[in-house]
Amino acid sequence: MKGGTTYDQCTMHRCAVPPTEFLDLTSLTLDVFQQLVPPFEAAFQAHMAAWRLDGKPRTARWFAVDQNCPLPTPEDRLFFILVYLKTSVLQVMQGRLFGMGQSKPNQWIHGLPCTFDFHAAWCSLEA
Repeated sequence: MKGGTTYDQCTMHRCAVPPTEFLDLTSLTLDVFQQLVPPFEAAFQAHMAAWRLDGKPRTARWFAVDQNCPLPTPEDRLFFILVYLKTSVLQVMQGRLFGMGQSKPNQWIHGLPCTFDFHAAWCSLEA
């Protein structure tokens, strides 16, 4: 980041969050979280096949995770949106936590929840 304090990016693999803190941040146990990752990622990829993160229809390239992607893994994307939904943190703070500039959290926040029906997925886990 220019002219300021830099923060380490918080991802599932870099933030070793104890199970009780993970539950506090997401309202999910690690086991339930791991069960939600595959359907979440499938919904995300289906959404990204038609739409860009900025909400515009996709007309050219496919969505691909590159070396600069702030949320490189499915776990990171799910963790990001669950933390946001649980804590309702300011977008600038969400960006700091996950190593993004000020405009990127807004795109991810608006792009991720619409890709997945959390309630339906939760009900399928309880069945």
